[in-house]
Amino acid sequence: MTKVRIGYNQIEMQGYIHIDPKPVNPDIPAYPNPLSEIDLDTIVDNNECTEIVAGELINFVPAEKLVNVIGQISRKLRHGGRLCIGGTDLYAFSVAVINGVLNPLEANEAIYSKAKESMIPMNDVADLLIRLGLVITNRELNGISYIILAERP
Repeated sequence: MTKVRIGYNQIEMQGYIHIDPKPVNPDIPAYPNPLSEIDLDTIVDNNECTEIVAGELINFVPAEKLVNVIGQISRKLRHGGRLCIGGTDLYAFSVAVINGVLNPLEANEAIYSKAKESMIPMNDVADLLIRLGLVITNRELNGISYIILAERP
């Protein structure tokens, strides 16, 4: 049962293959490319993964590369395999700025911290997952951040 964790500066999770260009734990080898250039074919086979956790992945992939990256990820899931993916929702972010929930300093940090590349709305990512053949099992918006849980039927 292969499990994969994809992200930046993540703490180690036992039992997972870590794909992280800047791992917190120096014992975990750093992935040599940015996540927008991920090549999972060299790491796991198609239909191999029971679980892929990519909690903030959307933030680190430019919008024009998102279909390719999520397509690669979805091909790695076996039937019944689960995907956890998330990011920052642009609509929720905009509303938070307009309503004063995020002050300009917090907004600036949310945009430019951790080398963020995009803020794709949650529903757009969910629609992409559905087009790729996954079934959405849960989606949660917490402030400006979201997590989508999906499964390959």
